Amino acid sequence: MENERPDPGGAANADGEITVPSVRLFAPGTEISRRYEVRGVLGMGGSAVVYEAFDRELKRRVALKVIKPQLVRNEAAVQRFRREVQAAASLHHKHIVTAYDADEEDGIHFLVMEFVDGQPLGDVVQREGPFTLEKSVLCLLQA
Repeated sequence: MENERPDPGGAANADGEITVPSVRLFAPGTEISRRYEVRGVLGMGGSAVVYEAFDRELKRRVALKVIKPQLVRNEAAVQRFRREVQAAASLHHKHIVTAYDADEEDGIHFLVMEFVDGQPLGDVVQREGPFTLEKSVLCLLQA
């Protein structure tokens, strides 16, 4: 697969999931909503996992944000995710990723966004150190 990211570790089970400490992850090749094919993990937060995926219908790479399975039964967490989806869908700016789709199928709540190939800001800060005021202003002026 094109630009496949490394597997986060562990072996896939029969459901196509990979297990890492306390988080079940979808294995590369897993199909979401009969349209999106998982290619690898881009990152994880407190409530969701972001995958690189391939949109088979539109033939493009996308970022697929999926609420963590253990939070699906938590109505407050699901509502927060839905508000995030609505907020993402309302934003239109050249420096903000575009939200393409959002849905829930078989208990999987997901948001499909524009894939941006680059480096996470945390990695840049770790490598280069905290942004100076001048560098922060230059970044903001690009907007």
